[in-house]
Amino acid sequence: HKYIFDVGTHEWTQLNITGYLPPGRRSLQAVVYGSSHVIYFGGFSTENKIFYSDLFILNTENNHVSRIAPYGVGPCPRRRVGMCLIGSELIICGGVGRKEEKQEKKELMTYDDMYIINLVPSLEHLSIETVISESLPTDILPVHLQERITELQFGNL
Repeated sequence: HKYIFDVGTHEWTQLNITGYLPPGRRSLQAVVYGSSHVIYFGGFSTENKIFYSDLFILNTENNHVSRIAPYGVGPCPRRRVGMCLIGSELIICGGVGRKEEKQEKKELMTYDDMYIINLVPSLEHLSIETVISESLPTDILPVHLQERITELQFGNL
């Protein structure tokens, strides 16, 4: 359930949220984006013992939640990340998660990585998205664009 607190009446009101309904979790991070959006990332379900790496945005004007699915290799599931917004760039860094190779032993790892997500992509990036989604040939593109497309599709090889 999602609630909003009215500071004038000192009452909680349950919200009717539409769209993506993320599973319950703790230790997630949130930042305000613009005047009517909140972006959330990651977290941990104590009940299910699951770390999350999903990214979603709440529109506070219409209470609609959308999942954000960036291209490329993003952060692995984790909780307690550092997250901030500088202009239109969302920066996610660090956090705690499981070592992938030892998931069954539940050993935790502290991450020292950083990811930057541009929330207002450039025309170049939108063009690259189209090339990827439509499986268009890349051999006639400049080398730097070919390299960027490969990086977005497969990560840094």
